[in-house]
Formats: sequence, C-alpha cells, structure tokens
Amino acid sequence: MSDTTPPTTTLADVTRYIAAHATEEDITRLHTVIRERTNALRAQAAASITTGVAVKIVDIRPAALKECKGTVKSIDGKHASVELDEASTIDLRFANLKRLRVPDDVKRHTVTGIPLSCLRLI
Repeated sequence: MSDTTPPTTTLADVTRYIAAHATEEDITRLHTVIRERTNALRAQAAASITTGVAVKIVDIRPAALKECKGTVKSIDGKHASVELDEASTIDLRFANLKRLRVPDDVKRHTVTGIPLSCLRLI
C-alpha cells in the first residue's frame, strides 16, 4: 500500500521559491496578501484585549513604549488605558520623553490612548 499523503510545503520552501523565482508581479501580490494577513492578525489580537488583562505594548510610537508591560485599566472604542508595571514605569521615566513625563513618586504609571492593535496578551 502506498502513502497518498501529499508532501508538506514549509515556509522555508516558499521563501526559497520566492527568492529564486518570484516575478515583480508575484512580489506585489505577496505584499498585498501579507499586509491583509497582518491586519487580520492585529484585529484578532485586538479582539482578545479586555479590561484587567496583562499586556505588552508592541508596534507603537514613541518607541519608548515598545515592550512596556502592564494591565488594561479601561477600553474606549479602539484604544485602551494601560497601567504599566513598576519596571516599565521606571524604563519610561528614564526615557525622558516630553509627552510622557512620569513623576518620580509614581510606581505604576498609566498611559492612555494605546491602540488595541498595539497590545498583546502576556
């Protein structure tokens, strides 16, 4: 009896094929598909964010907020307020940003207006 299972194509196989054979038209099409998939994944991640969950901030400006961790305190539409943990509060304080001043006596700073699409559950 022969095995009728089709071979599995890996991401490495696809990448090698693209590098060696893809045309400009193929690359344009792939770019569109990748952008659409990225947007779908961000929307899926945003939908999982609720008040009280622990999160990490990603893909945001100012860059000092990237990788900050905390707890979602409130959600207003597509944005959240995140109370940063103590380590992230210290990091943000020493980033010395004019827009995001963190007073010396604050242990857990809350940042507002963080897009839900920039939050990941941890």
